[in-house]
Amino acid sequence: MAYIENEARYEAAIKARIKINRAKTGFAKWMAAHEDARTLYDWLFNAGEFGEQNWSLDPLCRIGDDGYPEHRFEVAGEDYHCKCKRVIHPLSFYSRGEFFGNMRDAISNWGGLTDGQHAAVAKAFANAKEKLAGRDVKRAEADAADANTNHVGTVGERQEFDLTAERTYSFNGQFGTTYITIFRDADNNIVVYKGSIAFERGQKVRGKATIKAHELRNGVPQTTIARPKFEEAE
Repeated sequence: MAYIENEARYEAAIKARIKINRAKTGFAKWMAAHEDARTLYDWLFNAGEFGEQNWSLDPLCRIGDDGYPEHRFEVAGEDYHCKCKRVIHPLSFYSRGEFFGNMRDAISNWGGLTDGQHAAVAKAFANAKEKLAGRDVKRAEADAADANTNHVGTVGERQEFDLTAERTYSFNGQFGTTYITIFRDADNNIVVYKGSIAFERGQKVRGKATIKAHELRNGVPQTTIARPKFEEAE
């Protein structure tokens, strides 16, 4: 009988080997039982087509032979900070939360999912694709609407506005809380306010404001206003 110097470590190694073998067997069975198992596995673990291997490249960078970006660190003898970033597959945003964490744990421990777990994950995946398709439709509709927007008024002048708050954000800084509200006017033009006044999403206002700037954001015209004197509009 072989002498075991550390029985606790030996037993732990045996248990680990059993777990690994069990996971391998479970994974093979799961893959064989469901033709979509690989897709669901990749979705849950951000692997394969759902992996974070897609890149939004800076114009001066390129993808190398190894599939990763080759960044530019210097241009004309000066330091260059490129704007490359990873692009996560949009469906990956829908595989977050406690349920999906439990499913990943089940796969890690047992190699695969039970038929009931598989059906639940497959349903969640189908729902995620529907949500993404709906989001893409809304985005296309918004892009089509934005294509017909224009700047409003003349920079530096004060004028009347009749607006509806579409989105609002806030952040805390050195001088307190700053609010950013994206408004739309009756012609769907975008009007942006940044300052100390908080507006709620969907709130309708009417009044005067000074036109601070005409800008383009992602090619879409937007008018920035300052010093609004608004009241509630029906």
